[in-house]
Amino acid sequence: MFMKKYFFLIFSCSLFLLISCDDNIVTIEGVSFMNETDYEVKVSFIYDSGKHDSLLMAKKGFYYGFNLFSYDYNKKVIMDSTVLLNQIKRLKIFRVANNDTIYVNPIKYNKFNYWNEYITVDMKDRTNYYVLSITPDMFE
Repeated sequence: MFMKKYFFLIFSCSLFLLISCDDNIVTIEGVSFMNETDYEVKVSFIYDSGKHDSLLMAKKGFYYGFNLFSYDYNKKVIMDSTVLLNQIKRLKIFRVANNDTIYVNPIKYNKFNYWNEYITVDMKDRTNYYVLSITPDMFE
């Protein structure tokens, strides 16, 4: 019984060392949203590949949006404002009220300073998210 526990301990430690020695550090770049309204908000996005994706946000809350890029941390720098703004052009933010679709004018979110950058690191992976606060006045 002691040998089985000892073998399992050595195996577990070896596996942990193998995993932790991996030099592949991943960075994910994306956009997220803070719904500060009292109504459902929808966001649609078209990826570079042409794939359509959408997000439904209930009233007031934080929502993960869309992963735009994923790459080896050591091979590329953080997404700059030009790249972000080119991706934002593919967003449509809207809500439905009384069978009418009300779109947010892109002028209200198509500048870099409208987005707040958040960087998180989990173990060796990094996530850079740009977060847009969606407020009621955006629908006016």
